[in-house]
Amino acid sequence: MSAKEVELTITQCDKELMAKNKKIVHNLRMIFEHVIEPKNYNEIEIAKRISELLIQSPELKNEDVFHLLRFMVTGRKSGPNIAQGCAIIGQDIVAGRIARFSSL
Repeated sequence: MSAKEVELTITQCDKELMAKNKKIVHNLRMIFEHVIEPKNYNEIEIAKRISELLIQSPELKNEDVFHLLRFMVTGRKSGPNIAQGCAIIGQDIVAGRIARFSSL
């Protein structure tokens, strides 16, 4: 494979990853802004709604969604249960962080 072919392959992979991440960000934003009602905002409801997203979008992997959510909310690649963390941080703050990330 030539250097140009490798560059094109990497560029295509980057575009696919960006498109996939954009879809994840959009769906997570909808979950935190519109789907979860404030009175039901807790760790179990967060995990349930994200699980529903994964079931509805079989092309998405569990780690893709949870790792991206963790990064958007905490700025870290790894850490404790992110659904629990989101419940502790609060719905408005989490939704705001996702919204800021989606505008990049």
